[in-house]
Amino acid sequence: MVSLFVAPVTTSKAILTSYGTAKLMTNRAFVNWLAKHSRGEVSPNGLSNALTELRDIVKRNPDIADEVSQYLTTIGIIGGSK
Repeated sequence: MVSLFVAPVTTSKAILTSYGTAKLMTNRAFVNWLAKHSRGEVSPNGLSNALTELRDIVKRNPDIADEVSQYLTTIGIIGGSK
């Protein structure tokens, strides 16, 4: 299980900049997605569904694509090594 919420700060994997954090946190669709999926641990099926929803949000809001990628890297969903 994984948590989809992490404080928007530096981790050992990536940095989500203040600008990137602000851009995501002012995007209503992303904030709604985060609120919906940040309530504790997420099962593998739940994670798949959450990421599918996020992909659809990025398709409708391509201006946040880079920031979403940084966010997913920061929480360890994509990229980087452990």
